[in-house]
Amino acid sequence: MTAEPRPSAAPAAALSAWRAALDGEVLLPGEPGFAEAAAQDGGTAAPTAIARPATAADVARTVRFAAGSGLPLSVRGGGHGAFAARPGAVLVLLSRLDAVEVRGGGRVDVGGGAVWRQVARALQPHGLALSSGDTDSVGVGGLALTGGVGWLVRRHGLTLDNLLAAEVVTAAGEVLHTDAEHHPDLFWALRGGGGNFGAVTRFTFQAHPLPAVHYGTVTAVSPSRESLAALLRGWRDAMRGADERLNSTLFAMPAEGGAPANCQIFTVWGGDDRYRARAAVAPLLELPGIVRTRFERRSYASVLEDGGEPDGLEDVVEHALADAPGAGHDDVVVEERNAFLRLDDAVVDGLAGLVGQAPGSILAVRALGGAFGRVAPTATAFGWRDAEALAVFTGVLPPGSGAGDVARLERAWSAIGKGHGTYGNFHERADGDPFALGVYAPVNAERLRRAKRAWDPGNLFSGNHNIDPAG
Repeated sequence: MTAEPRPSAAPAAALSAWRAALDGEVLLPGEPGFAEAAAQDGGTAAPTAIARPATAADVARTVRFAAGSGLPLSVRGGGHGAFAARPGAVLVLLSRLDAVEVRGGGRVDVGGGAVWRQVARALQPHGLALSSGDTDSVGVGGLALTGGVGWLVRRHGLTLDNLLAAEVVTAAGEVLHTDAEHHPDLFWALRGGGGNFGAVTRFTFQAHPLPAVHYGTVTAVSPSRESLAALLRGWRDAMRGADERLNSTLFAMPAEGGAPANCQIFTVWGGDDRYRARAAVAPLLELPGIVRTRFERRSYASVLEDGGEPDGLEDVVEHALADAPGAGHDDVVVEERNAFLRLDDAVVDGLAGLVGQAPGSILAVRALGGAFGRVAPTATAFGWRDAEALAVFTGVLPPGSGAGDVARLERAWSAIGKGHGTYGNFHERADGDPFALGVYAPVNAERLRRAKRAWDPGNLFSGNHNIDPAG
């Protein structure tokens, strides 16, 4: 990999000039607000400075300052994220660039620091929605640049599939407008290449008519490996034949608080017609072991508020840790893994077996297909278009488990996900080739490297699933 820039102290004159030129603010270590801003970034590494730009020109000045001073650069949009600032970096927080403007024809301009709550609420009075993440606290920028798997993915594709244009600050410190006709190689790379190619200060998306959705849950007991496999196969078959307006995620939850292991199937029908919604969901109601159902008409924005996750999902891991006194974190919890998969019977059996090996674990499987799969793998930098599901697994082992148990679970997951892609938005930054790790599809590897060499040859934007410009 290309060596990361070493932290260095910026010349006082350059730092002072940069700070004075910004319409936004710059925070330095020891100043009021610095520690809080650094902590919100989610990391423990201390940045050299934190910038909160007020304009795209501010971002450009900051990029030029960091590059000219030999300092690492970390760019964060709104919401949470997996990539914390590196030691000594100039940390750019885009949170002030969060304006949302709905224009004619369903187009919406979204600042690079906005979160989905702002977008969903701005679109709702117009009867519009945009394919987004599951929760309203997710940042628009990070999600859109890497993918955007959400509740409308089968009907309208990934978030990045709805991107029409972007305003980008490049590694050269230029503010560019890019779309299919202007800098098309950069526009292609932005749609799936993560934060490798610049800081996006404004997105222009195509939103779609959606006055309301029908949101529901189906709960089924799954006390054994065999019953979980049967439920997964039935859910898979139902979703393969479903209208693409129906989106669904299946959660396999462990036994908790005296309640048996169960599956909770979340559904979102993208439309206002309750009869069509009920007809679309009907095959799911015939799955084995169903004990409870709930459906209601809601706004899309309110679904994002709930997030579409089982109650107590986060508590499962916390309880496992609490029940294992003296055990280290790595002794009890396996780091979360995910993969884009084809759900053939062997894969389904493997997923059910994985949960069976670690009864305290959590498995989530999201249906894809539809509009997601109609885009050619090379049309955008996101290339995993043949997947029919995204599976996310968090292995929770019982007290007393050791390294051998962790390794066994890791081997089982590797066998399931081997040769398949990984969703970068659910994958923390790791050393190693992101193409080998499956973050980026091999079919797009060379074109992504060419774009990186053209737009960021010095690898200034490297705090991500980094594409090495040197190959």
